[in-house]
Amino acid sequence: MVPAHGRSAVIGSLRRVLAAAPVEVLVVLEEDDHAVTDLVEEFARSHLEVHLLHRRRGEGVGTPQREGLLWGLERGYQVLVTMDLTHPAEQLPAVLAALEDADLVLGSRHLAAATTTALAVAAADDHRLGPLLSRAGNACLAAVLRLPVHDVTTGFRAFRREVLLGIGISALTSRGSSFRVDTAHRAHQGGYRLVEVPVVVTGERGATAAGVREVLTTALTTTMTRLRARPCRRGPLRLPERSTRVGGLR
Repeated sequence: MVPAHGRSAVIGSLRRVLAAAPVEVLVVLEEDDHAVTDLVEEFARSHLEVHLLHRRRGEGVGTPQREGLLWGLERGYQVLVTMDLTHPAEQLPAVLAALEDADLVLGSRHLAAATTTALAVAAADDHRLGPLLSRAGNACLAAVLRLPVHDVTTGFRAFRREVLLGIGISALTSRGSSFRVDTAHRAHQGGYRLVEVPVVVTGERGATAAGVREVLTTALTTTMTRLRARPCRRGPLRLPERSTRVGGLR
């Protein structure tokens, strides 16, 4: 599933996805983005493996992903992948291969296995410390939710059908990055196997200020929610023991 998000570069991205693996692609289009819609519709007419889903604009990045996954479940697909134009299509085979030993595969931007050179390129492309803040926000989320992953909010992930049905995705109402957090958290709580694959995002497709802001906001909101949910355990009040004097000394 690839959301167009108003980018004319979606055609080039679709070509790379189709060249990377023998898959069928669902493109989620925003109804009022006529220029991109016309391009994708023309492309789909000559590529039967490309399907279209029209939706209204807005409601965060999580809502179109949820709608796309539900579309795939209704049509009986056994493996469903979400990705967007920030993710290199060339890394799709690695994500799919990892699904052989997992139930949910996350394409991690923050996995330690990513090369130092690639991380340096990503940092050089964003002088505002975006990647660093994104790593901090994801580390906070993983710690609070006790998730064994480095990139909780990544949009590049592959699900087995039974995972989406098991976590009750049709009932999820969260939007934005919180939808991605919810699916990973519910999958982990349900006992499904989570595996990460290092994915490097560089150049103009790196972290944006809005994206980093959303990750940090999600991390803060999740942390505060978990803290409020914890019961306040107070033991019996204990007064400090009085010291006794022996031979004039304490």
